[in-house]
This record gives sequence, structure tokens and C-alpha cells, in this order.
Amino acid sequence: MEHNNPIREWRQASLEAGHSTGELCQKIEHIMNIIQGQRMRSNRQEDHDSSTASPPAPRPAAKLRGPWARLLRAVLDLAGGQAELARHIERDWASATFSGTRHSVTLSFTGPEAAAAGEDFIAALPEYAFDIPRWLVADATISAVDDNQLPERELVVEVQLLVLEDA
Repeated sequence: MEHNNPIREWRQASLEAGHSTGELCQKIEHIMNIIQGQRMRSNRQEDHDSSTASPPAPRPAAKLRGPWARLLRAVLDLAGGQAELARHIERDWASATFSGTRHSVTLSFTGPEAAAAGEDFIAALPEYAFDIPRWLVADATISAVDDNQLPERELVVEVQLLVLEDA
């Protein structure tokens, strides 16, 4: 039984309408900013409505301005528009001298042409020079590759990226 995936359907319709992967990432970033703003307004309203009203704790806005959307756009561009973003996980990271975020990104390349683009992506990623203002991609590695042949070729690639704040 085949399940509908609304995100996959929206992405496919957008690509068929001529939107690029970068434009899709910009739309997703815009939607995430709207959702975050609605959550903040909702939380302020809940705090205001409570009988023990206290000023709401400020929410960190840095995540919204962080590198994740530009990083995903760059990764998808490197994939030649042939990959579908299957998963993205971001975690804060710090050492004694540096701070930043660690990203785990899973991409799916479905079909023979996309799988060939996935193989090119795997070869290019370790030496790729990311251009993300105020951020430095210090490490970019392929952590897993799953090459499924049936019913249609699908190359699933898991990428680990360490992104540091550029002083």
C-alpha cells in the first residue's frame, strides 16, 4: 500500500512549476520564521492570561538566524537538485575554543539519474568549499550510504557537518 507524503507532493508540484531547490529552501525558512513568531506570540498570550503573570523569558532568536537553512540550501545545490531532504537534525556543539552546531542530514536520490548525481555528491562533499556568511563548515563527511536497487534505485546518503561560528 502506497502512503501519500504531503511534503514530497508539495516539493514535486513546486519543482514541476519551475521552482528551484534553493527557492524551496527559502520558502521553508520563511514558513519556519512565521511558525516561530506565532509560537512566541502564543506563549506571550498564555503568560499574560495566567494568574501569576510574569514577564516571558526571552527566546533565543539565534536559531532562526543560524546557518541551518543556508547550509541545507548549499547541500541540496551540491546534490544538483536531484536529492530529496529526508531528515535534518541540528545539535549545539562547543569545544574549549569554538562553538557552533553539528548537523546530520539524510538525502534520498531516487531513480538512476538521481543516484548517479548522488554518487557525484558523495565524491564532491569532503572537499566542497561552503560559502555561508559568518559560519565555517569545519567538517563534512559521509557517515552512511544505503544503495537500494528495488523496486527502483534509491541512494540514501547520511551526511555529518560541523558548522562553527566564524569570529
